Amino acid sequence: MKNIFAIVLCLVFGFGFSQVKEPETVQPQAVNDSARVRINRKVDSPAEFPGGMNAFRRAFSRNFSISRLSGKIRETTKTEAQFLIDTEGNISSIIVTGDNPALNKEMERVLKSIKTKWKPAMYKDQPVEYHMRLPLILNY
Repeated sequence: MKNIFAIVLCLVFGFGFSQVKEPETVQPQAVNDSARVRINRKVDSPAEFPGGMNAFRRAFSRNFSISRLSGKIRETTKTEAQFLIDTEGNISSIIVTGDNPALNKEMERVLKSIKTKWKPAMYKDQPVEYHMRLPLILNY
């Protein structure tokens, strides 16, 4: 019984006094090494597209043209876009990575074509840049 009590006591103190590490400000690589972008991961409220993420997905799919990729995609293709929502609510610093150059180019084109301004992320009542990630998998 004493052993069980000792184990429970250790777990309670371990969880009770454990520390939580604060998110850090990071510097991802941009398209070229000379252009680095500072991203503040500490936010009170994240960036928000008017109408929410479903509205953003609809705007993205409305502008996405699968006909530009005909014959250039086989089976499952993955790509991912990373971009910033700047302090004015614009999409900037787009970095697209994936296996298929044609799909990467189309994804970048579509993100650049979305002109609707986002509500910028806020930190201490000030707008800050916010990092977004958009993965895409096509089964063709």
